[in-house]
Amino acid sequence: MLREGMRLTMRLGAPSASSAGLAHAQAQAPIQAATQAQVQAQAELAHGAPRLAHGAPRLAHGAPRLAHGAPRLAHGAPRLALGASGWLALVAWFLPYVLLLSASVAGESAPPAPPQQPLAALPEAVDRLPVLHMGRVKPFAVAAQETITAITGKSWFAPLRADGSRDSSRRWPATALVLAALTDPAWNSVPLLHVPYAPLQAEMGSGEWISLAAVEPHIGRIAALSRRRQEAKELGRVFESSRIDTALLELGSRFSETSAWFTGFSFGLAPLAPDATARAWVIEHREALLAASGEDRRMRDWSDTLREIAARPTGLTEAGLADADLWLNIKELAFSTDPRLEGWPGPATAARAWGEALTKADGVAAQTAALTDALRTWGQRRDGDQLARHLARLEKQLPSNPPGISYPNAASIDLELWYHRGVGVGSLRYGLFTWAWIAFLAGGLLAAWGLAKPAAGTAVGATASRLSLPLLLGAVLTVVGCLLTATGLGCRVAITGLGAVTNLYETLIWVALLVAVLGLGLALATRQGLYAVAGGVGAGLCAMIGEAIPPELGSQIGQLQPVLRSQFWLWTHVKVVVGAYAPFTLAWVLGNILLARAAFAGRAVTAGEQLLLYRCLQIGVLLMAAGTILGAIWADQAWGRYWGWDPKEVYALVVVLTYLIPLHLRYVGLVGPTGLALWSVFGFLSVVMSWYGVNFVLGVGLHAYAFGSGGAEYAFVLCGAQAAFAAVCWWRITRGRAGLAA
Repeated sequence: MLREGMRLTMRLGAPSASSAGLAHAQAQAPIQAATQAQVQAQAELAHGAPRLAHGAPRLAHGAPRLAHGAPRLAHGAPRLALGASGWLALVAWFLPYVLLLSASVAGESAPPAPPQQPLAALPEAVDRLPVLHMGRVKPFAVAAQETITAITGKSWFAPLRADGSRDSSRRWPATALVLAALTDPAWNSVPLLHVPYAPLQAEMGSGEWISLAAVEPHIGRIAALSRRRQEAKELGRVFESSRIDTALLELGSRFSETSAWFTGFSFGLAPLAPDATARAWVIEHREALLAASGEDRRMRDWSDTLREIAARPTGLTEAGLADADLWLNIKELAFSTDPRLEGWPGPATAARAWGEALTKADGVAAQTAALTDALRTWGQRRDGDQLARHLARLEKQLPSNPPGISYPNAASIDLELWYHRGVGVGSLRYGLFTWAWIAFLAGGLLAAWGLAKPAAGTAVGATASRLSLPLLLGAVLTVVGCLLTATGLGCRVAITGLGAVTNLYETLIWVALLVAVLGLGLALATRQGLYAVAGGVGAGLCAMIGEAIPPELGSQIGQLQPVLRSQFWLWTHVKVVVGAYAPFTLAWVLGNILLARAAFAGRAVTAGEQLLLYRCLQIGVLLMAAGTILGAIWADQAWGRYWGWDPKEVYALVVVLTYLIPLHLRYVGLVGPTGLALWSVFGFLSVVMSWYGVNFVLGVGLHAYAFGSGGAEYAFVLCGAQAAFAAVCWWRITRGRAGLAA
């Protein structure tokens, strides 16, 4: 800082190097003169700072560094000017501007420090507080974590270093961060939003992180892009946009979520009219409640809905309120209470006390427990009150809650928090599915080692009549992975009450479980250890990809799309079709193993090895055909026709035909063992297209509930690498067979 200030002083006409040397030569001058100069400089600084700050608002970001650097500069000033009153006056004149300009440079080169969090540590009761978030009542810790992940792109937040990276050693808990931003407006200027695309960073003049305030000038462009995308969707067209526009739309989504968070709209805390007493109070105070609050509200709140109800022909009656969905958010109820709600006969007292306790860091645990009890008492009423109607609406329109669910009890909160926090082993803590894919891959690799070095008397790669220790350990680890996966899926079913195949993430986890179970089952039935190898590796890859994809694609438990309301079809059609991917995945892994082994040995795939693939393909074709037929019946119920050449329907048929062809050609001798192995590998590309490509590449059709974006480049590279590997294996096999024939 001192060196930077000196360089700026020289640019402004400060003393040259020879003048500085003269000042140093007169170092025996009275110290009192230096002290007077320092005081005068500080006075000038105090006088000049407001004017410069008024002309250059960006210097506000540098204020903390100015305060930190001022003592060092003031300490260095006497050494540069001791003994010469003229130089002292000159330095005193220039010093305020030197300091402020150096602060400006520092402010541009390093991000501002975030405001201080209100509490060093929050009690467990805060994490357990039930809130309404994204259409589902969940623990506050889970809602906060999902919010932070969606906005920052990471599951944690930490202040920025000078180089723009996050200081991971100073991580903030998600709950503390959410509460801090709800109470401190200064967070609008803190770089929170993640901008991963470098060209967009350059266009916006930001780094990898940007603040809410810095995005606001670009809202008009984001809104225009959003309208174009919506128009294309309504017309059934593919939305064409540049990569920068796509990244800008993603940033706009993060901006909206951040705005909802900062204004409190993300977290519903209590309904306005949950019972007859509250409804009567609303009617009595309707004039005050309908009056404008005077706040600059960015988003829709309870007062907007209340005005709509009042505008209906029936007016603001108790029946109208009973049918309404009026929730008060966490900010207006606890931290900045709307004066119109004074005297509201709800858990307002506990909510206000909780907000005050969090702000003052006094009695937080007790107040949180009181607020939680008050909310849960209201929430568990199922006698026709407003909250029950709200939950019934969720069950019908956004059934992320099962029929008849009540406000979450303590056991439900504990289960979701346990699932959310994962399992710790020593200093490591990961989610259940992360531990599962580690166990799957380790089990598959151990089983492969056991087959490569079998017990004495067991043929390599043949039967497993005499198990080797690595093969047995591999099977045990695969079973552990199955148990972890089943436990995780069971938690999701218990939390949502739905079959866990509602999005891409859950289908990957479901297929991982089926691949492992099918591999172990076939290995046990046929005594072929290769099934155990392929089952562990295939399950591990599926679960690993599931954990690697962005959380918004499904790892976060969210709303269920309306088209998936039918529990019957969700448990039959969807599970059967997705289940068909499991034997195809097993055949794909087996095909790669058999091709690699044959290529290494310079021979063709044998007839016995071919039988391993044939069993998998039979199971896959049977499940896929059954799932396609069930889907046609559901389509007739949902859309009024059995078949409409929708892209998802077409590619389901493509998958069936892709695998039916080699099974039939095998009988007439047109496809041999090596050909079936190649077909198992290349045919899996049709599964990738049906599973991922239709939803994330094409993005058109009636199955819009499963659409997404991103990852296409990785998919294309991996598919290309797979094709190249299979081609090299085929070339090695044909070359080896030609050498043997010669």
